[in-house]
Amino acid sequence: SIEDRLFLAATVNVTTALADDLRSANFPDLDFGDLVKAAIFKIDGKFMSEMKATGFPNLSMEDLVKARIFKIDSEFVRRTREMGFGTNDFENLVKFSIFKVTPEFLNELKAEGLTDLTSEDVVKLRIFKIDAAYVDAFFRDWKLQRGDVPLQRIAIVDDDPPNQYLYPEFQLFSRLFRSHGIDAVIADAASLEWRGGGLWHAGQQIDL
Repeated sequence: SIEDRLFLAATVNVTTALADDLRSANFPDLDFGDLVKAAIFKIDGKFMSEMKATGFPNLSMEDLVKARIFKIDSEFVRRTREMGFGTNDFENLVKFSIFKVTPEFLNELKAEGLTDLTSEDVVKLRIFKIDAAYVDAFFRDWKLQRGDVPLQRIAIVDDDPPNQYLYPEFQLFSRLFRSHGIDAVIADAASLEWRGGGLWHAGQQIDL
């Protein structure tokens, strides 16, 4: 009812000044629900204009609410682009914020030889906690198990790998190991053979 709307507007401080301010940022088709969200999440004309200036001219009110919730502002966008991810996909920025993709994390990936990554790749590496500490632990465990025996070739094995849900992750791990000078093949289990006391794939022995 009108009375309910008036009560809500008074409660969250929806004013004509707020509506005029938002319209000054050329935000079209504002309705009462948009004004309420703007008041609750402190979305004003300045914030809208800053987000538009970063290359996101068509963000909806829902997008702007996400930006406030996940602390995405013009500075966050600038830092993301400085890290080499000039993404035009707002949802990727949301994922970066949720999974705490930081400049430090990206610098670690670059130091590990992982460059030319997509935003989705970076998020996956963050989800699976693949960073410099992971790599160090992996090689430390190999040395504890095998001493000074060199690790030259790894097989990432599944049935019909290209049709597996995790195939993109297999490819990421393959790139990670290759960046450290280790041949990493993605192999179908049926293509492996055991001979001479070792595991072989396509004429080459597998170490792990």
